[in-house]
Amino acid sequence: MNLWPLIGFLCLVGIAVLYVKGKEDAETFDAELRYVIARVRYCPATDASFEHFKDEFKRLNNMPGKNREKLDVAYKEFKRKFAKYFI
Repeated sequence: MNLWPLIGFLCLVGIAVLYVKGKEDAETFDAELRYVIARVRYCPATDASFEHFKDEFKRLNNMPGKNREKLDVAYKEFKRKFAKYFI
């Protein structure tokens, strides 16, 4: 009896489930916050990037399931990098 088609089908279903789960996780507050922190760290401190990140933090502040402590830590890092704009 050849089980390879069944194994292949089960693998395909597993991949589809993991893809959907990963997509849902990527739209959560923690994933968005990690992405913004990484971009703050590696983006040059220019006027345009400052305005963009201000908008990003406003959007993160309005997301459901936000964690205020994590958001404060990220905002402090943003403020440290763009300190010349806060004076």
